[in-house]
Amino acid sequence: MLLKYMLKKYNDIKYNCWDFVRDFYKQEFDIELPNFNVKGTGQYKLKYEIYKQESKNWKKLKKPKMYCVVVLSDVGKADHVGIYLGKGNFIHNTKQANVSISNLNKPEWLNNVVGFYEHEKIHY
Repeated sequence: MLLKYMLKKYNDIKYNCWDFVRDFYKQEFDIELPNFNVKGTGQYKLKYEIYKQESKNWKKLKKPKMYCVVVLSDVGKADHVGIYLGKGNFIHNTKQANVSISNLNKPEWLNNVVGFYEHEKIHY
């Protein structure tokens, strides 16, 4: 299931981290998420846009659940998102690594989790 996502190439104009989340939710759950036109780096506006337009559809979780969205911060503001896979792992898209799997316990992510969010239409 995940390999098809990992083969997709990054393009900071056409395929950023939010685009990856949108693709995943559409293909795996048939959930259409809005396009916020967030381009490249400096995606700190993403959390605000999600909250403003989508807050009624998302629930913040105390603990992550499989396939919830993980919101991360690299520069002190929410600027990155991915999909939680369990056991601390998440899949995400970056300019440096394309779509890849990382672990939230690694130093580059350990203190950067802003929160975990579950969409109301996901049924496990």
